[in-house]
Amino acid sequence: MKTMLKRTLTAGVIAGCSVLPFFGQAVNVGTPGSGGVFLSESGAIAAVRGFPPAAYLSGPIVAGLEYASVSPDGSRAVGVRDGRLVDIAGLPGPDVVETPLAPSVSLPVRVVWNRRSTMAAIYSEAARSIQLLRVRAHGIEAARTVDAAMLGTPVRALLVASSGEAAVVLTDAEDGFSSAYSLEPDAAPRLITKMQRATTMAYSADEDTLFIGGTSGIYAIGSYRTAAATDLILAAANGRVVTGIAVSGDRGLLFAAIRDEIAGAVAVFDLAARTVTGEFALDFSPIGFELLKDAERIIPAVPVESEPLWFLTTGLHPGVYFVPRPPVRAGDNAARMGNAQ
Repeated sequence: MKTMLKRTLTAGVIAGCSVLPFFGQAVNVGTPGSGGVFLSESGAIAAVRGFPPAAYLSGPIVAGLEYASVSPDGSRAVGVRDGRLVDIAGLPGPDVVETPLAPSVSLPVRVVWNRRSTMAAIYSEAARSIQLLRVRAHGIEAARTVDAAMLGTPVRALLVASSGEAAVVLTDAEDGFSSAYSLEPDAAPRLITKMQRATTMAYSADEDTLFIGGTSGIYAIGSYRTAAATDLILAAANGRVVTGIAVSGDRGLLFAAIRDEIAGAVAVFDLAARTVTGEFALDFSPIGFELLKDAERIIPAVPVESEPLWFLTTGLHPGVYFVPRPPVRAGDNAARMGNAQ
């Protein structure tokens, strides 16, 4: 049985914090807490503080970065400064410590964390390599490296398991089809499945099922480490593409970031009932989610420095809300480490 995506919901505004209603229910406007975000358009890491509708974004805690990815628990980040890969610990400040991890790295790179913030994977397109990093009390150390060149095409998406050193890799489409590989310790990459132009992946809450989304919709692969049977659970309407997937930890809900010709939406899908229960309409095109401690950041296709940040909460009452950016002040772009606001 498959379900078709349709737009159903519109936006409301509460005291400067936009909340998209979920079938008229009260929306949980919980905060991402002490989660940190990297602002690519300004090269800075900032923290989300307070509670909606009064949540706000701090000034730059660390700035001058070419790239960074903040761990879901908000305690550290892996970034690129002056062409060097660095470990940024002590977030959200004020005692931030920056340690070089590699003397040089070629952009673009992509860093993905597991949900527990204990492992990260770094993909370098230039080096065609995937390096798994382990977070220890004393810092970050290399766990293992995978030659991504053997996968054939560049990496589109990465997932890192919450335990062990396992990962899943989704490659760019070749001849119209993308490939998903399982990366297990001490084993060669194993092909899980191929599907038409896939763009994103997510684990189920217990990490036994793999969800893969793209132009066709969302497929579920149960017991993906040992099986490869795919089940189309959510079909995409013409012109709509699934660009991000998030799963609630305890309510059996799946959230899909949707891009279409006009703008986008976040669809809410009940995994047990196998039906779409609603959508949150967006006035921008989302390209995916970024995991924070208590929420998912919705990433726009074109970040704009003056625009607010958008977040999805996946708890008892799912909601979408924005956090406004602080006014730009003289000297903000020159801030580097330890300058918590």
